[in-house]
Amino acid sequence: QVAQFGDASIASPFTSKLSTIASTADIVRQGRCALVTTLQMYKILAINCLLMSYMLSVLYLHGVKSGETQQVVIALGVAGMFLLLSRAKPLKELSRQRPPASIFAPRLLVSVVVQCAVHLAAVAAGVALCAPHMPPLSEIDPDADFEPNVINSVVYLVTSVANASVFGVNYWGAPFMEPMRDNKWLLRVLLANYALFFLAATEALWPVNDMLELVPMPDDVRWPIVAIMAA
Repeated sequence: QVAQFGDASIASPFTSKLSTIASTADIVRQGRCALVTTLQMYKILAINCLLMSYMLSVLYLHGVKSGETQQVVIALGVAGMFLLLSRAKPLKELSRQRPPASIFAPRLLVSVVVQCAVHLAAVAAGVALCAPHMPPLSEIDPDADFEPNVINSVVYLVTSVANASVFGVNYWGAPFMEPMRDNKWLLRVLLANYALFFLAATEALWPVNDMLELVPMPDDVRWPIVAIMAA
């Protein structure tokens, strides 16, 4: 085939001065790492969006709002974990296994559906626990200013832990990128998220609850919620 104008420009980013084809393997490794990073980001976004939509719908139906501080903490945590997720490095050895070519691969779709079902069931169970402690809907003004209550605190805690779990569960790892234990900053941020929200759920350090605009929970709600979060 005759070379066309512009072929050299297209090929130049892949030009290597080495006398071996080692750079070809490097390109494939980097490309696979970039692909699985993109796929896992799509999965995380899909699950988190459905989870947040359900959370906001539940709060609205009960005439409850979410606090600004709560949303800022969630947003900062998610943004930080996405940043650290994108900095994962490929493994040094090229795997025989190939990554999925599309986000619509059956195993990815099944994974998203199952994870959504598990997390939504956890939030629904938390809301059911709050039912005896909620005022009648006739006494709730949906247009009133934000005021923390039991259902807001429960939904926020369960959703926040679910958000962190989504990142941990969907981190791809081997054979295309470094395992979680080697991505130390992401691991530390995940553990910090768990520590923060479990401290708040157990009410072991009350200033944390004040910062997150949470209210004290009755014992018949607190410990089942801790169990749901741990599960």
